[in-house]
Amino acid sequence: MKQIESMGILGLGVMGRNLAFNLADKGFTVAAYDPWEEARSRFATAQVEEGFAGITLADNPAAFIAAHWLSAITIAQPGAVPEGSSSASVCR
Repeated sequence: MKQIESMGILGLGVMGRNLAFNLADKGFTVAAYDPWEEARSRFATAQVEEGFAGITLADNPAAFIAAHWLSAITIAQPGAVPEGSSSASVCR
């Protein structure tokens, strides 16, 4: 069985941010993405403030998919994905 070394977090609200930071702290390579620019911006600020430089913050679904091996989706509410976006476009 292949050991998981990289993880992608889709959805960078409180749960996604904390999950990404925790995984990075445990030594995983982490890719992070949120379809909302504002959420990505808040994540980038928190990432710098908390010192998690090893997380790749993707600015589009293709970059997110290319940067990791396994995904965790943390978008939990209706309307959390901008209209016109497709969750299928960021999932394998």
